[in-house]
Amino acid sequence: MITREDSIRLIISETGRLKQYINGLNQDDLRKPTPCEDWDVGELIAHLVWFAQNYRGLIERGLRGDLSIPDGFQDTPVKGPAISRAYSNAAVAMNQSLGQELLLAFGERFDKFNDLLRGLGADDWAKPYYHPYLANEREIDSILAVIIQEIAIHEWDIRSSVETSSAISAECVPILMEKLPSNRRPWNSPFRIAATADEPIIYGFQLDAAWGGIDIVVAGEKARLESTGGFDAHLKLNGTASSFVLLMYGRLTLDSAITANQFDAQGDLGLVPQFDRWLDTDG
Repeated sequence: MITREDSIRLIISETGRLKQYINGLNQDDLRKPTPCEDWDVGELIAHLVWFAQNYRGLIERGLRGDLSIPDGFQDTPVKGPAISRAYSNAAVAMNQSLGQELLLAFGERFDKFNDLLRGLGADDWAKPYYHPYLANEREIDSILAVIIQEIAIHEWDIRSSVETSSAISAECVPILMEKLPSNRRPWNSPFRIAATADEPIIYGFQLDAAWGGIDIVVAGEKARLESTGGFDAHLKLNGTASSFVLLMYGRLTLDSAITANQFDAQGDLGLVPQFDRWLDTDG
């Protein structure tokens, strides 16, 4: 389990490193497409700016006990693909409004966000804040894993769009692995495969020594994560936790990862297309 203090230090170091990297980008870099289909590099950076700016404001409101709906947000829950559209529209609008100030704004907004985290007291973390797109309340403590996910995954998106090769931050992998079971995607997505409750289909992943074996078990149209080791798996896959994170966060397909030798596969390779269709479904 990662401590709160470790999470804060990680956020500060990761955002500082990313700030230094994006300050070296040029206008051609900002127009390159990214793995986030709706955004180019500039719009992806704008999404992170929007995130830091708006969530800082929401947390500050929560600290004051204000859980009302902020201006610019609707008063009904946003679900499924509508969440992605809402974030996409906000990123495009932020990119257009900032223009040439985009890269400077990234550093400024995250410096303020990090200052807010540093200043929170022990009793503040349990206070609720209003979540803009789920129309409910979350404890402030929950934002730490979310911001690490946003920074780590989107840094990889940016770097992989600009460079010929890139790796996800090794320091963030443990938190991304911890957060994976609670993510909406891919677990809310139906898994279209001929499996019954009596005979589940098992994808067995053997990862780094620190993680061991992880199974994705499919019964009916539901998939679940189990730490069982893959001994009875129909498809056995040997790789790293970093590759597993990129796969499960939709940045790799299982087919491409096997082809690139990121996973050594043994067993029923006919199960690969169903896995990739599941990851590609917006649940």
